[in-house]
Amino acid sequence: ERPQVMIRLGSCGGVAAAATPGVVVANTPGSVRCSRNVDCEDFSAPSDDCYLITKNPAMPDEGLASALAASLRKELGNANVVEGLNCSADSFYDAQWRKDPNFKDANTDVLARLQAMHGAVASVEMESFYLLHLAKHAKRMKAASCAVVAANRISGAVVDRDAFKAAERAAGVAVLSAVAAAEL
Repeated sequence: ERPQVMIRLGSCGGVAAAATPGVVVANTPGSVRCSRNVDCEDFSAPSDDCYLITKNPAMPDEGLASALAASLRKELGNANVVEGLNCSADSFYDAQWRKDPNFKDANTDVLARLQAMHGAVASVEMESFYLLHLAKHAKRMKAASCAVVAANRISGAVVDRDAFKAAERAAGVAVLSAVAAAEL
């Protein structure tokens, strides 16, 4: 019955040049979803049938997302915050474009398809789309999401443990500040 405010803070892979390890991506433009199409019968070569990508992003609450981005910038500094579209995948591997010669994944074109459909994508993880989508269909729930980049999938660069923990702690303070200041 009471209004709810939810902000997801997690980890992600960066897929934009600015989403470098240790940076926090605020998903102000929302999140799309990418999933392996279990009904696809042929994974021997890339095809639009192999992976399903949502046409419309799940959007955060605009006011909460804006407040979150401002709070993140206050705690981390402008250089350590990127606002960008997220992609939530249904697995850690194939739908996130990881390649493994032991599997027929046909996923080499998924990132290009995603970018063709939605333009620039900053991050990939597994939860934000579902939480934002759920919140939009709830009667009295506001939601937003952000994540610390653990590794950039394009460059291969990885954050060191201490830098990750520092970014996660500062982002946690920012999230709590944004939740506490949210109007219900």
